[in-house]
Amino acid sequence: MEPSISIIIPVYNAEKYVSTCLDSVLAQTLPYLEAIVVDDGSRDSSREIIKQYAAKDDRIVPVFQDNAGPSTARNRALKMAKGEFVAFLDSDDWVEPDAYKEMYNAAIDNNADIVFTSLIWEYDGTGENRIQHYSAPPNRPLTKETIKDVILTDFLYNGAYGQVCKLFRKSLLEENGITFPEGKSLGEDWLFNMEAFTYCNSAFYIDQPYYHYRKSNNTSLMRRYNPELFDSYINHNTLEKYSKRWGLYNEKVAIDLARRKCFIAVNGCIQNEFKPDCKKSMREKLQLISNIVNHPDVQSAAHLSLQHERHLQKKIYLMMLKQKWRDPNK
Repeated sequence: MEPSISIIIPVYNAEKYVSTCLDSVLAQTLPYLEAIVVDDGSRDSSREIIKQYAAKDDRIVPVFQDNAGPSTARNRALKMAKGEFVAFLDSDDWVEPDAYKEMYNAAIDNNADIVFTSLIWEYDGTGENRIQHYSAPPNRPLTKETIKDVILTDFLYNGAYGQVCKLFRKSLLEENGITFPEGKSLGEDWLFNMEAFTYCNSAFYIDQPYYHYRKSNNTSLMRRYNPELFDSYINHNTLEKYSKRWGLYNEKVAIDLARRKCFIAVNGCIQNEFKPDCKKSMREKLQLISNIVNHPDVQSAAHLSLQHERHLQKKIYLMMLKQKWRDPNK
């Protein structure tokens, strides 16, 4: 019998957690499922652990590949998936036993393209956790209009909807060519979800925390240099493009996105250049900072924000941002 759902689990150096993840999958009360576990070139014992689980239970479908990133791993599994629905589970997370049964039943009973649940943030090594709820109306079908007014609007302001704790109708993804963007290490799940909800005709939110999302307390991850940050935050104007595509772009959204670009994106990109593992020379760092500040989209965002800013300190910052920075190499 074909599986009802395919659970896609990319794995990379997850020997510490992957057993907990797979145990939670095998404990599911939904009778027919498959778990496509893609080892993305792990250098630890993850691959051997996966082989052991696959040998004991044929619901585990092991895939082994050279390291190519989580997007490539997920896309490969998507092509293999046999289920009517697909779900994504990170290898360091775990789910409650009834998670996929409840999500699958909600999808069938309400003809939903996407079903999602609340989740629990598990702060690794602390014993502390926090439940995250969503602003969508719970436990009733969500129409395309509600998806636009609530979920897509949430994407613009807090990007709260990642790919985890969700069930996607596979035909929704296939018919609209929705896959994970490869070659990106920042925001690939966010982009995937914006595409999925763009085409989603009906959704359903279960306000129960079935998914445990492990949050590392390793502060070194926050200090790690990301060479893609400038392109991701500033160069692509992703939120502006999607807000126009969704018919949500107006003066308020334009001002809010401009302020976010000036106060969050610019500062984040500049701070990124001074993280300990950034190997650029000081001249190279100053060059990129010049490129950031002089970027046409940053300049227009600063101009728009300045027109609506009331706080003196922020006005001074925006006025400084509007000044063209001299190329340090000239």
